[in-house]
Amino acid sequence: MKRAVLVGRPFPASARSIHPRATARLAEAPEARRRQGRLGEPERLALQVVCAACLAALTFVVIHAQQPARPFDLIITNARIIDGTGGRSVAGSVAVRDGRIAGVGQVTGTAARTIDAHGLALAPGFIDAHSHSDYALLTDGNAESKIRQGVTTEVIGESGSVAPQKPSATRNWSDFAGYFAAVEKSKVSVNLLSYIGLGQVREYVMGNDDRAPTADELSKMTALVSAEMKHGAYGVATGLIYSPNAYAKLDELIALSKPAAAAGGLYASHLRYDGDKLRDGLEEAIAIGEGAHIPVHVFHLKVTGAKNVGRMKDVIAIVEAAQKRGVEIAADQYPYVASSTGLIQTIPPWAHEGGNAKLVARLKDPATRARIRKEMDDPNPAWENRLISAGTRSRRCRRGPGWRRATSASKAGGSTMPRARWAGIHTTSCSRCSSRTAAA
Repeated sequence: MKRAVLVGRPFPASARSIHPRATARLAEAPEARRRQGRLGEPERLALQVVCAACLAALTFVVIHAQQPARPFDLIITNARIIDGTGGRSVAGSVAVRDGRIAGVGQVTGTAARTIDAHGLALAPGFIDAHSHSDYALLTDGNAESKIRQGVTTEVIGESGSVAPQKPSATRNWSDFAGYFAAVEKSKVSVNLLSYIGLGQVREYVMGNDDRAPTADELSKMTALVSAEMKHGAYGVATGLIYSPNAYAKLDELIALSKPAAAAGGLYASHLRYDGDKLRDGLEEAIAIGEGAHIPVHVFHLKVTGAKNVGRMKDVIAIVEAAQKRGVEIAADQYPYVASSTGLIQTIPPWAHEGGNAKLVARLKDPATRARIRKEMDDPNPAWENRLISAGTRSRRCRRGPGWRRATSASKAGGSTMPRARWAGIHTTSCSRCSSRTAAA
C-alpha cells in the first residue's frame, strides 16, 4: 500500500485534455496494431489516465484510513444495555457524537466526557404511549415529570385533540401544522406525535349533536382527516364513551379512518364498551380495522365490573381470531387493578348532547333528572354505565374517604347520592380494597 502511495502522481494536463478523444480512438485502433500487441500514442495516453485515476483514488483511501477517528462527545461505560428489541441485556458502553448514538457494545476511543454507569441499566428513551400533555407542553416544555423518568417521546390526541379547532387568543392555530409550529417555537424537551381525535373532528363540523352526519358533513370530516394526516398526525383515535364521539356509528368511523389508512396511519380507540358488552366494543374496533384496512390499537384493554372478572380469556380469543383473519391489532393495559375517568361519565350519553350547559339544564329539570337517575340505577343498561363498572351497592369500603365523605354529607342533610354508591365508586380507587374487588 505504501508503494502505491509513493508512485502515485498527478497525470499531465495534456492527458486530461486528450482523454475523451484518446478513448474514442482506442476503439478505432487498427486491427494490425492490436495483433502486434503494441499501443500507439492515443492508447498509451488513455491508459495513463486510467492508471493515474486509480492511483489517486487509492491514495485518498490510504490517507483517509490513516486519519484518527474524532473523539466522541460522550461515552457511557460499564452499563447494562437494554436496546428495546426484546433481547437480553448486554454489558458494554454507548458512545455519542454530534447528538447521535455512534457506538453500542464494545466501544473504543476517547471522549470529551465519560460516565461510569456502575452496572445500571441503560436503555433508549421510553415512549409514553398515552399522554394528555397536548396543552401542558406549551405551558412547560421542559416536561421534567417525564424526562426524569426516562420518557423522551409522548403520544397525544387519544380522545379529543388539539386540531382541528377554531383559533382563539390563547390557541392561535386551526390545524396540526399550526400546533406543531407552536411546539417547535416553545422548544419542548420531548419528542411528540399526535392522533387526530375523531370526536374533535365531529364537533368541529357538527357540534355536539346526537345524530348521524349528512353526506356533506361526512365529506367535510373526511377531508379534515386527510388534511391533518398531511400535516403530520400519526393516525386517528376515538373515545367512544365521550360526547360527541359517543354519537358516531360504525359506518362513520370506518369512513373517517380510511384517509388515515391511506396515509399509513392507525386507528386507536377507547372502546365503546368494556364491561357487560365488552365483546361488542372490541368487535366494533376490529370491524373498523377491517372496513378501513387500517391497523387497530385498543387503549386500556380491560374487563370492568365485578361480575365480569375472568372474561379476559374471551378478549384474548376475539383478538387472536381477528389476527388470524389478517387484522393488525394491538392493545395496552393499565399496570394496576383500577381505571379512572371523570365522574360526569356516570351520566348516560344522551344527557350530554349539546354540551355541559345543556347537561346542567337537564339535571335541574326534575323529570329529566329522575330519568337520568333511573338509567344510572338500571342493572342492565344499553350504554356503558361507569357507575356499575366502578362497584356495587353491596361492596362498601368502610375505611376510605368515599365512605367518610358520604357519611358527613348525610349528617349535614346535603347528600345527593346514596352512601353505598359513594362507597362503590371509591372501591376501585382504594388500594386496600381494589385487589379484593377485582378478585371477587
